[in-house]
Amino acid sequence: MASWNNDASLYYAASWSELALSQGDIVLAPTAFFFPGRGEREAVAPELGDSRTIHVWTGSEDGKVISAPTLSVEVTWSPAMVIPHTCAMEKEWNERVHELARTGIPQEEAEAQATADPYLDAVLLIAPIKRYEGLPDRRQRSILSGNRLGEFPVPGTNVIPAGYVDLNAITAVHHTLVPIDQRIAVLSEIARAYLQRALVLHFAWRHDSALADIESAIGRTIIDSSVIAVPSKKPSRVKVVLLLDDGTKLVLEGDAPSPVPGYVPERPPRRTKNPVPPSDSQ
Repeated sequence: MASWNNDASLYYAASWSELALSQGDIVLAPTAFFFPGRGEREAVAPELGDSRTIHVWTGSEDGKVISAPTLSVEVTWSPAMVIPHTCAMEKEWNERVHELARTGIPQEEAEAQATADPYLDAVLLIAPIKRYEGLPDRRQRSILSGNRLGEFPVPGTNVIPAGYVDLNAITAVHHTLVPIDQRIAVLSEIARAYLQRALVLHFAWRHDSALADIESAIGRTIIDSSVIAVPSKKPSRVKVVLLLDDGTKLVLEGDAPSPVPGYVPERPPRRTKNPVPPSDSQ
């Protein structure tokens, strides 16, 4: 059965206008992965979907911890997804507009002045869209389900190859490297809601079984949620508001669950300084 994660007609917006970049937009852009070791001294621009491994600098061999190591970067030119929410991408611009407006400058002029400042909101976070080739079948199925942490599915179109967003490989780029004419797709509201959920689970809270249980019980999809603290003698008392895919809201109130007891393995600190090729780290 077609769903948001495997049907391009549900995943992508049918059309878009000359709007600023938004969360989830798919663009053509460079993404980078730094690693120790030596790459090419000079490199020509790659074709779409290819990468170049470039030598950044030669490190010191004095053995001091504060000395920078020999460094290279693998840069890929390919489809990538815009990660921040629109509000985050316009924060400095909005602050400047308010500052100017408070001095008595008309709103329209304040917006024009802020827009003309190239230093506002200069950094844009994007994540590369990778292909499934070479992945184990089990991992590919997990990504395609839309429920795998750190990897978000991307259905293929006539211009976008089927693949997935790698949330562990986010790159910061200057906004001028991603003008809107390099945007090739915009997410639908439902796909963007699932992206926001994936970002929360990956970066803030990885447990999602309760939401899945609720979805199964009510036969609807949860596209947004919020948690509100409820005044109570019990500090863990909360109210959860769930927005369903039919536009209705479900409000739940109860005690936040206690942590599950038991041993949780913790990876020891990585201390190796041995160079690791990019192909071994993806």
